[in-house]
Amino acid sequence: PETPGYFETQTSKQLSHVLAMAQRGRIVVAALGPGLGKTMTAKQYAACYPNVFHCTMTPSTVGVNNMQIEVLEAMGERDAAGTPQKLSRRIRDRVRNLRHPLLILDEAQHLSEKALEEVRSWNDAEGLGIALFGNETVLQRLEGGNRRAAFAQLFSRVSLRVVRSQPLKADIDALAEAWKIHDDLVTGYLH
Repeated sequence: PETPGYFETQTSKQLSHVLAMAQRGRIVVAALGPGLGKTMTAKQYAACYPNVFHCTMTPSTVGVNNMQIEVLEAMGERDAAGTPQKLSRRIRDRVRNLRHPLLILDEAQHLSEKALEEVRSWNDAEGLGIALFGNETVLQRLEGGNRRAAFAQLFSRVSLRVVRSQPLKADIDALAEAWKIHDDLVTGYLH
């Protein structure tokens, strides 16, 4: 069968609501298990709304400078180079006059403490909405015990969070429908 593109699930609806909140200049966190639609929802949202930048973090973007280069690439600037201060200034300049800019950082669990603090500073300076999407370790890092103090400024600014490790029943039903699976045995297995 043809692989379905984006399809709406109960979780994706909730994530879209979270992104809409972030687009109002807030910081939000979505910490979900694998396969629950974080990336597909983020890409769909970015495709449907102006001034939304979707950027995927990797182990190589853990530091401030590499993360900034990746963000500028998502904003349309190729081969960005410069000091961290200059790159942050360029990012702030790019979003300063945009209406409701939003930066979705997918796989945010890869970011270092300093990189997360740099992102928070963009929210403080320009009101750039920030969505940190990642696996459950993203929120554990922000909330966890002795690390909480390290992320106190960022943690205090998180307006909304979604935490889910397993799909909802409605998500599984939407998945089966998207793949045109109507066999009760198969849908029972999926559940």
